[in-house]
Amino acid sequence: MQLTPFHIAVQIRDIDEARDFYGVKMGLSEGRSMGTWIDFKAMLWISNGIIALSFFSLSQYISHPTRALYAQLAGVGLILYPFFRTLVEVWNGINLTSHVAGVEVSIDISSEKLFFIVFGMALLGVASAWAELNKSSNQTALPPVL
Repeated sequence: MQLTPFHIAVQIRDIDEARDFYGVKMGLSEGRSMGTWIDFKAMLWISNGIIALSFFSLSQYISHPTRALYAQLAGVGLILYPFFRTLVEVWNGINLTSHVAGVEVSIDISSEKLFFIVFGMALLGVASAWAELNKSSNQTALPPVL
């Protein structure tokens, strides 16, 4: 299997400043580098960002229960999180076993991942119910369902 790396390039003004910001302050592990460029590994950071934003949206929904958009954002994020997490696990498995011939990487669908999907679907159902309630009562407090 040929590995096709996923890459996002960001222009920086100073290598040492970038190393300090992304490596020390953001906690990303350093990949390859040369005198004019540096790579940081951010895959796990991205999936953790998705779950953090989902829980932040959920907390906003709890604080403002009439704003269904927060429940929608949390629901979509919670549904997407297990898929991004699985991509990270597969990516890491491929990278860790790239020096060994004939090794297969398996995909694990755990009860934890299923919980996030089901919880996300429930939040989308709550948001949809709020939108229907809003239509029937002719109020304009709720945003439209995505």
